Amino acid sequence: MIVKCPDCGREIEVEEPKRSRKGWWIALIIVLLLGVGAGGAGYFFYEQTQGQSEQYAYENAIQSNEPAVLQNFLDIYVTAPQAHCETVTDRLEKLKKIEAEWMNVIRSKSKTALLKYMKLYPQNVHNIEARLIIDSLDWELAANVNTIASYKNYLDNHSDGLYLDVAKHLYESLIDEAKKQAAQQKADSMNAAMQQQEPQAIELPSSGL
Repeated sequence: MIVKCPDCGREIEVEEPKRSRKGWWIALIIVLLLGVGAGGAGYFFYEQTQGQSEQYAYENAIQSNEPAVLQNFLDIYVTAPQAHCETVTDRLEKLKKIEAEWMNVIRSKSKTALLKYMKLYPQNVHNIEARLIIDSLDWELAANVNTIASYKNYLDNHSDGLYLDVAKHLYESLIDEAKKQAAQQKADSMNAAMQQQEPQAIELPSSGL
């Protein structure tokens, strides 16, 4: 390395001092420690996030009445706490049993069975469908009987039924027809009574003239 002498101004070549390797090792160690610390912090954050996500999914699963939601939890969170997995599995099995009962009720096409199912499982997702089936069964019965009483029974029990308008129309039509028949019968009875009260003509015997 070339330097200038401060006294005479001459350029003098001197040997460049060797850099200490100790400083490099210290710097490298610091970098490694920082990397490990950052990695550990990142892993801790990841674990915390996963734990929170699993807890949220678990709470949603145990409150759900959909078997697919519970099965999805078990498929995704395979490393969830054993207690969570057991609770979700137990609920899933119960829902599957309820689902099997529903299929049996559907096949029976029985209003009594539908009402019993709705009473046993008031919060079940199939209850809306059960009400619609009952509505159809009651309407079918009313239409087959086709009387004022049958339509009135349907209207009294299904104020928001799918066949409400048709039932009202047929109910009112039958009432009008009944009124007309009653009026006609009354008129016929009066005519018959008047005919009985009319004096009959008396025939006089012929004089022979």
